[in-house]
Amino acid sequence: MTATNSVAAETGKKIGRYFFPRGLPGLEQCRYFDLEELPGNPLFRLLSAGEEEEIALIVVNPVPFFPEYRVELTAWDLEELEAKSMNELSIYTTVTVAEQQLWTNLAAPLLFNTVKQRGRQIILDRYIEKLRVPLPVQQ
Repeated sequence: MTATNSVAAETGKKIGRYFFPRGLPGLEQCRYFDLEELPGNPLFRLLSAGEEEEIALIVVNPVPFFPEYRVELTAWDLEELEAKSMNELSIYTTVTVAEQQLWTNLAAPLLFNTVKQRGRQIILDRYIEKLRVPLPVQQ
């Protein structure tokens, strides 16, 4: 889901600016992304491209919705993120809206090193069948 400028203008506190060395799939030209709170919504965040203000994604921490969700990284993954351990990382998944339902992609989480301000999207083979999973939120 790409947010419009009106959504971006209503964002809350900036959590951080993250450098994605490879960009994101489909947004390879963008390397810097700002992660921001959404006012009045403690669950969802806005991830906006630093180079192109009109590009933004809604993201969510999947663990409150899927407590069994686990991300296992290799030493190479940690090195790419300049992280010493998983404790330095925050995990988010992208959110889309379709058919009056919120969906998330558990197969391709976004990882944020909160210490070094680096980010990366990875593919989790064990969740590959969960590219589009309904978010169990009450409306």
